[in-house]
This record gives sequence, C-alpha cells and structure tokens, in this order.
Amino acid sequence: MITQDNEEAPTRSQRADLQITAYDKDGLSIVMCIAREHADHRIVNVTCKFFNHTQRSLNKFIFQAAVPKYVAMEMMPASASFLPANSLGRVTQKISLKNTSPGKPLKMLIKVQYNVGDNLVIEQVQVPPFPLEHYSS
Repeated sequence: MITQDNEEAPTRSQRADLQITAYDKDGLSIVMCIAREHADHRIVNVTCKFFNHTQRSLNKFIFQAAVPKYVAMEMMPASASFLPANSLGRVTQKISLKNTSPGKPLKMLIKVQYNVGDNLVIEQVQVPPFPLEHYSS
C-alpha cells in the first residue's frame, strides 16, 4: 500500500515523502517513509516506523536490512528495542540509501526479530521495489 505522507513535511533538501507498508503481520507493522534528496537524486532517506498493534509488548526488537551491492546503506540505531502493546509507543529507525546505479531499482530485504513473552519471533521479507519513478531526476 502506498500513500502520500502528510504527517511530516520534507526538508528543503528533500522531495515529497511517500509511505510504504513494508511489513504487516501478527500485529507488527512497519511503515517506511521515503524521501529522495533534492540535491542528489541518487540518495533516498527512509524513516522506518514500527507499530505494535497487539495486546502484548514486543521485547528485544531488532530490525535489519540488506540491499544490493550497488546501493550504499547507512543505518542508524533504532530509537528503542521495546515496542509497547496497543501502539502506545513510537519507535523509529533511519536509513540512508545511495543508489550508485540509478538505472537499477532500489530493493531491500528486511529481517525483524523480537520476543513476545518467552517466544522468539524471526521473520524475513522482501520489500517491493521503492516506487520512485514519479520523481523527476
């Protein structure tokens, strides 16, 4: 699902944001807010927002991402490793991507790991290619 992001205005150096729901399973959803740099169209800044819609907290939360070799990635630490139940907290993580082969799509594989009570959950999914074709170069 792709929607326009009206929550936060982009900075002067970025183009308008998009939102992609990158993961939505068992009450955990990951929304990626994507903003392309105005000064260098090869750079995309992604803010991942993690939401726990369940009745139980998610502990020891770890988010990992992998990209193709033609994409340089800088990933900042998550704002927390604990996702409170009932979407009562906001956890974010920022990623900067530089596509060194602009003709190739930006792709990402993500892995989430967390504990629910005594149960360890590990999931890995491919994020659809980022829909950046509506940006002019």
